[in-house]
Parts: sequence; C-alpha cells; structure tokens
Amino acid sequence: MKKKENNNIAGVLLTLMASVGFVLVFLGLSGLTGAGLQNPVLSDSEIIENEIKTFHHLKTIAKAQQTYMQKFQTDGEKGRYAAFYVHLWQSVTPRGETIPVRLIPRALAFAMDASMMKDGYYFRDFHQRRAGNAPPCELDPAREWAVTAQPAAKDQTGRLTFIIDQTGQVYATKQMYTDTVYPPDPLKNGWFKVEGTQDLNQF
Repeated sequence: MKKKENNNIAGVLLTLMASVGFVLVFLGLSGLTGAGLQNPVLSDSEIIENEIKTFHHLKTIAKAQQTYMQKFQTDGEKGRYAAFYVHLWQSVTPRGETIPVRLIPRALAFAMDASMMKDGYYFRDFHQRRAGNAPPCELDPAREWAVTAQPAAKDQTGRLTFIIDQTGQVYATKQMYTDTVYPPDPLKNGWFKVEGTQDLNQF
C-alpha cells in the first residue's frame, strides 16, 4: 500500500512538472515570458464587452469540464474533472506524455496571468473550498472544480471578478478577490448571481 501511495504521489508530481513545462514552452514560443501588461484605455462599453465575453468564457470552461469528465481519462480513470483548467486544451499523463484535448481555445487555456489576458481577464483554478467557518478542504476532481476570472487591470480592463464551479453558476463581485479558496455561500458573502449577460447591467 505504501509503495502504491508513493507511486501515486510521484505520478502527480510528474504531471504537475510536465504541465508547467508545456506552459513555459508556450510562453517561450509566444515571446510572452516576462512580458509586462500594457494597460489599455477602454471605454465603459468596451469594459462591459470584456465582461460579457468573460462570462461566455466561463460557460465554455463549464461545458468543457462536463465533456472532459465523460470522455477523457485522468490517471487512467474517466469520470473526473480536469483539476487544472489548462488541461481542457492539453492534458498530461502521470508519465509526462501530453494528450491533446482541445475542448477550449488555446488562448483561453493559457490566459493564466495578466500578461496573457483574454479579453481583459485572466483565469485561475481554485483547489480548495471553504464551507462556513470550517478550515478549507481540498476540491475533489471526482465531483467538483472551480475557477475565477480576474480583470487584468481593475477598472481598466474589467470592473468585476467572477467565479464558477461544477454547478455552472456564475457569480460576480465588484471587489477584488485574491483568496485562493473558493468562497463559502457566495450569495451571503457579497457575490451576485449572474444568470445571463443581461444581469451584468445591474453593476
């Protein structure tokens, strides 16, 4: 049992290293490594357009996660979500072999930093969730996932911060949310439910 656990840990570490590797290769090929964000000057309507597009990007990720769970294997198993949303474009086996997935566009998959923003936003995985006042617990890819979309430059490329999880429900707030833990009960903690792009007008 001990040997199996060690093999599993080694496989996870190799997967992480391989994932970081192909991200860095992409950055190098794209000339983006070390690139600074040049903050554009956008009109209010252009900022709202960024937010509308970001809402749709999150829905694209949600749809891709459902397909990934049904069709792709993680560690030899189907029925698991992608723990890293970049794996919805290209996944990695425990042996470090890349698997083309292509459920989301590459530009969205690699928009993981402000310098690589997609329509004014970058995207980040949550790996923990907080329930009430209990300590954070790890997200289980067999049943859950969560992502946040942050404006690359607050109030310049977007006004809102978004979150979404396996329910497919999008929430938004005007506050920056830098916590690495998915918030407990968003509606009771300053988040607004976004059912469609028309709801963005309330902000």
